[in-house]
Amino acid sequence: AKKSDMMSKTRFTLINIANLLLAANPLSAFGADKAAKIVETADSYLGTKYRFGANSDAALDCSAFVQKVYRENGLRLPRTVREQVKADGLRWVEDKQPGDLVFFKNTYRKGPSHVGIYAGDGEMIHASTKRRKIIRTQVNNPYFAKRLLGFKRADTVTTNLQPTDKLAEHLKAATPPPNSQRPSTTAPFYLVSAGMTA
Repeated sequence: AKKSDMMSKTRFTLINIANLLLAANPLSAFGADKAAKIVETADSYLGTKYRFGANSDAALDCSAFVQKVYRENGLRLPRTVREQVKADGLRWVEDKQPGDLVFFKNTYRKGPSHVGIYAGDGEMIHASTKRRKIIRTQVNNPYFAKRLLGFKRADTVTTNLQPTDKLAEHLKAATPPPNSQRPSTTAPFYLVSAGMTA
């Protein structure tokens, strides 16, 4: 009986830990499936035309592309590279994984200026200015390797990350939106807002 009680308590503790982890990090519920879906969505845009400043079905630039892919997977990013790299709810990571954003600096201008989606096996999917379309490219390509800024992952919850789907109910007690009403939409949606630093 004591052994049974101990096993029950252990199981209960593990369940509580899992729930706490879910509350602290809602995207962990998607795991590898979520990452695979992001890459799959990005791949669906291969061949789409690149045009600077474009954000349409006919053509996209690099930041519009990643914004569109993330949005289709329930994450709203700011529009430009400089806004995206400072977005609350994204954190720098060393252990790059498929679905992460990969940022570059000093391409057509000084500072953060290009972004793509890491696809795994050393490749990224991005809107290429040279090829004028969305393609897969090796991150260690000589041009990009010396301009690599780093990888960021959208799995950090902040008060500015305002979830509106059922999964987000786990966050209500821990991270309520500051001075705002929670939207009533039922679509799976996370807002990753631009940071305030210049």
